[in-house]
Amino acid sequence: MDVGLGDFEYLSDYKIWENKFYNGRLTSFKEIPLGFFSVTNSLAIVQCRDTFDKDGNMAGGCSELPEGELTIQLPYFPNGKYADIFDLSGKKVLTIDLSSKATCNENDRCDRPVEDSENCPQDCKKNEPKIDPVVVQLSANNQVAAQEAEKKISLADLGWRGVAILIVLLAGGGVGYYVYRRNRIYQE
Repeated sequence: MDVGLGDFEYLSDYKIWENKFYNGRLTSFKEIPLGFFSVTNSLAIVQCRDTFDKDGNMAGGCSELPEGELTIQLPYFPNGKYADIFDLSGKKVLTIDLSSKATCNENDRCDRPVEDSENCPQDCKKNEPKIDPVVVQLSANNQVAAQEAEKKISLADLGWRGVAILIVLLAGGGVGYYVYRRNRIYQE
């Protein structure tokens, strides 16, 4: 699911679209309707393609598919939990879970760093300051760097076999360098 910025028309009720268009309703975590929006005349998934027949003439057309991707535009509410889509008769035909994109879960606790007094005044009633997204990202980067620093290997982590292999490799490298330097001196 993608969230994009833009203007989108929604209403406090759906009477204007009733029996004319498919319509949707956004609902909060507290089961309160947030807004209504129109979808389209149809939720059909249509695939169109152009091909050439054996004589080189363009052919093709469109066909309805039983399943596929839908693009539905709807308004964003920080406390939107799900959107229901209804057909022309008012029957619910689709529910979209929006909770992963919500920034306010209305649980009466200010869940930092996602919630603040700006995007979730319902939960952050003490006017907790807004957290700058850059600070949140820097904090996450510092945590990753700290975890990577903890992953550094010590000789104790290698065990006795690892230490023995390391000694053999270093000794072999030292002997190889000695032979290289010795041969180079004799060639000059």
